[in-house]
Amino acid sequence: MILVNTPGSWVHIYWPLAHADWHGSTPTDLIFPFFLFIVGAAMAFSFSKHGYELSRTLSITIARRAVILFALGLFLNWFGYWNDIGGLRIMGVLQRIALAYALAAYLVLGLSYSQRFAACVALLLGYWSLLVLFGGADPFGLEHNIVRRFDVAVLGASHLWQGKGIAFDPEGLLSTLPAAVNVVVGFEAARLIRESSQSSANRRLLIGGASMLVISLLWNTLIPINKSLWTSSYVLYSSGISLLLLVSLIWLVDRRAMTWFARSLQIYGYIPIVVYALSWLLTRTTAVLITFPDAAGTSISAYDWFFLELQGPFGAVNASLVFALLHVLLFWLVAWYLYRHRIVIKI
Repeated sequence: MILVNTPGSWVHIYWPLAHADWHGSTPTDLIFPFFLFIVGAAMAFSFSKHGYELSRTLSITIARRAVILFALGLFLNWFGYWNDIGGLRIMGVLQRIALAYALAAYLVLGLSYSQRFAACVALLLGYWSLLVLFGGADPFGLEHNIVRRFDVAVLGASHLWQGKGIAFDPEGLLSTLPAAVNVVVGFEAARLIRESSQSSANRRLLIGGASMLVISLLWNTLIPINKSLWTSSYVLYSSGISLLLLVSLIWLVDRRAMTWFARSLQIYGYIPIVVYALSWLLTRTTAVLITFPDAAGTSISAYDWFFLELQGPFGAVNASLVFALLHVLLFWLVAWYLYRHRIVIKI
């Protein structure tokens, strides 16, 4: 996520590190659903301590974590734009994680397996129906889709992302409903691994992942795979790839003992939310708060200045990639320091 969020220039990037403009999916479009899948997998371990029972104490803990995550995301949106409360974006990545986590947590703790399955099917079919029934002549287009209209009505146009030229938030309220299914799939995958033999779990994960992927590609003819709308086909597409990737990692790490790359990734996994927040703060600080005068008599941000310095020896596209990789390395070192000294910042 840090790699794709901090290019030197959004204009000069290799295509796998860019989002699909609207319909379709790139490797970058899988990063966020992977995040949600991992949240669900972590829930399977943390909730096992409570016997997967929704007690009053656990319910309060879930709500508290969701509120903290949402508030942190709101703070990151506000950081650097102190006086623009009227244009403050309300939703975002951490806000979606917070809401999807809370919804999925209550689903997995309050329902049986068959009930959870039925609830996820209902969410995906119901969301599809909402898009089709209330989207007008172009239900999956940018301007008139029900996701945008709902968010404008509830949050206000000025509090939505404006990156596509109009008020539309790819992490909006309504489209968070199907995102909760990504979390539930992660939970079920980790629960299966905990409760089954490795061969049985791997076989079922492989079948489940392949089935979701095939269904999503067939469903794509009726409801396009679209991250911005977080369509139901996109949920199955990203969840299917998540399961297949998990099986591949289990095979590489557990069966083939290829642990060298896993150790380096474990450093990032130690405090992922903290690293994400620090990355955002550094980016916003250098892009908005720190500026220098330039030769034209105007000003340039520290973020843009550093990219231009790299552009000389590397060229525009490679400089943008090097810029992002340096961010990845920097925050790996931050995470490594905290990991080495066992400094844990829990949410």
